[in-house]
Amino acid sequence: LEECRYDYDYGYRQFKLKIGRGDKWMEKEQGIARDIEITKMVRENFPDCDILVDGNNGFTAEEFIRYMDAITGTSLFWIEEPFHETVGDYEKLDSWLKGRGLDPLLADGEARPDDEVLRQLASRKILDVYLQDISGLGFTKWIGFMKEIQKLGLMASPHAWGSAVKTNYIAHFCGAFRNVPT
Repeated sequence: LEECRYDYDYGYRQFKLKIGRGDKWMEKEQGIARDIEITKMVRENFPDCDILVDGNNGFTAEEFIRYMDAITGTSLFWIEEPFHETVGDYEKLDSWLKGRGLDPLLADGEARPDDEVLRQLASRKILDVYLQDISGLGFTKWIGFMKEIQKLGLMASPHAWGSAVKTNYIAHFCGAFRNVPT
């Protein structure tokens, strides 16, 4: 909450929460419970802000749906990498979300992306945002790839993990193409 307050005071109105603690930093059930608690606390303390969650592939589809069910009433702007992308798991999540009238953006493609699966998800109007790393794919390839992403109906959010200079690349890239959600 202290970090969110700091960002809020500087004008930010979107907070990206790293979740998936039960996959890396805590025992599974304890981690999921903490993810739920933190998500609810941020919503309660910053009701005028968007919440983006990034699971870093730390859940199974069933665990993530359980997390979502537990935060009922907390609207999410964005869900990033809740689990490693498969058509079946994303169909489960998409069906669950639509069944409850929820429509957060679904973003994936950062960690060892399966491009064929991502294309299938895009063609089924399940995936909304493609995340591959700006340097991993390459700046020039991203420029060419943007046309394909747009044809698929996807937005782009090139990823910047591991290097501050990537943020500058992405700012220029997104300023030029504007096919980004945030």
